[in-house]
Amino acid sequence: MATENWLNENLCSFDEKVRIERGPQIVELVCNDVNLSNAVTSPYYQDGARDATGKVIRPSKLPEEVAKKIDAPFGVVEEGEKMAVVDRRAKHAPFLWKVYQLQETGESDKDGNPISRFIKVDEVEGKEDALDRARTIYQGMQ
Repeated sequence: MATENWLNENLCSFDEKVRIERGPQIVELVCNDVNLSNAVTSPYYQDGARDATGKVIRPSKLPEEVAKKIDAPFGVVEEGEKMAVVDRRAKHAPFLWKVYQLQETGESDKDGNPISRFIKVDEVEGKEDALDRARTIYQGMQ
């Protein structure tokens, strides 16, 4: 049986191999002044910042000398297009329980040791469902 270690009311670890965490969803909103207002999204989302997928938000609204210096390897999102935002206040979608599993990334550190990270493998609405899912994954790793 997995040893549950509750780090706080929203984060539980199973022997540092599987975790569940309650948190916000990423939602898509139309990129416009209304949705970029602090009343709708986090103050972080503004012209020249990045959306949740790394796209630069409305660089065309910035002064030309500023816009041309922006590196946008993930692209841009302009007025009227869909932008991805983390719904930290659950205004658009409820928080979910996310299930993460420690997995090797296929990369190695400077000493040649495999690098592992927690990778999201599922997300569910209820705490008990998340615990059941995490237990099943953990038992499969034994």
